[in-house]
This record gives sequence, C-alpha cells and structure tokens, in this order.
Amino acid sequence: MRADVKAWMKAPVHTLTEEASLMDAIHLTRRHHIRHVPIVRNGATLVGIVSDRDIMKYSPSILTEKDPAQFQRVLEQTKLARIMTREPTTVAPTTPLREAVEIFCLKKIGALPVIAGGKLVGIVTDTDMLRAFLEGLVRAEKKRQGS
Repeated sequence: MRADVKAWMKAPVHTLTEEASLMDAIHLTRRHHIRHVPIVRNGATLVGIVSDRDIMKYSPSILTEKDPAQFQRVLEQTKLARIMTREPTTVAPTTPLREAVEIFCLKKIGALPVIAGGKLVGIVTDTDMLRAFLEGLVRAEKKRQGS
C-alpha cells in the first residue's frame, strides 16, 4: 500500500468559485455525490472550502420558510464567499497518510484539499482514509493467514 496522500486523493476535483451560490453547491454535491466543495479563484487557486454541513447550516428551512419563492431566492442569492471556510488546512500529494489522519483527528475535519505548486490538484477525505486503513487491514489479514 502506498503510504502517501497522492495514492488516495480524488482528482480532478469538482470546484466552484466564490461567486457561486448555495444552490450551485447543492446541485454540485448531489450530482457528484460529494460532501466537500473546494472554492477556487482563477481555476485552481484554493481560497476556501464548503462542506455539506455548511450547506445545511446556511440553507433556509422549509419548515420555517413559508414562501417557496423566498426559500429559492435565499439559495440563489447566498454566495459561497459568505459561507466558506477560508484558508482551509491543506496537504501536499507527498504527505504521509499517517500525517493526514492525524490532521483529520486533530482538526476534526472531513476533507483536505491537496495542493502542489500553489494549485489545487486533488482532495482527500476521511472516507478515503478509512478505505486506506481497510486495505491495510485486509492485506495484514491475508498475510497472517498465508503464514
């Protein structure tokens, strides 16, 4: 098993810009079954990240919003620049998996944008780390059974 982030990151990354709306983020996350959207400027310069939790936090509730048109307006007018986490914690493709896992645990976050040469090149999530861990367990089990 390769023990660095590059082996487990997802690339290319689905991104949006600061000017995109909450509605854009909802559509992107649903269409691609993702929970984190890096926010970029000039195509690949990371400026923030929006998670599914951010989307839920800033979305109006259909239980409290009586007017469907107002509900829609809020989703379309709320810009991601307003709700994104600025300067998110990042890693390099060569970051060891162990270090990435330590960051996830310490910071209590679900995704780490992967940066190389100042540009966004991938994203690694807590789910990716669990897959890496599971692969390691399966290999160790097979090795133990083969011994």
